[in-house]
Amino acid sequence: KMKQIKEEFPQVTYISVDVDEEPEMVKKYTVTSVPVVILIKDGEEITRLVGAQLISPLRAAFRELTENK
Repeated sequence: KMKQIKEEFPQVTYISVDVDEEPEMVKKYTVTSVPVVILIKDGEEITRLVGAQLISPLRAAFRELTENK
């Protein structure tokens, strides 16, 4: 699903983090469950999607992120 989202929203920067290799990032963003998608804009968390997601909520979240400039 993320591959499709990346294709639909190429203007977004995507970062994939291995929680076992990046404990500081896990702590910084208070990641308590995986998978998690955290949308950040201008250094501020916009939304967080926890758990496996259907494509429609992902698409809606990314649309909101890119349309609210």
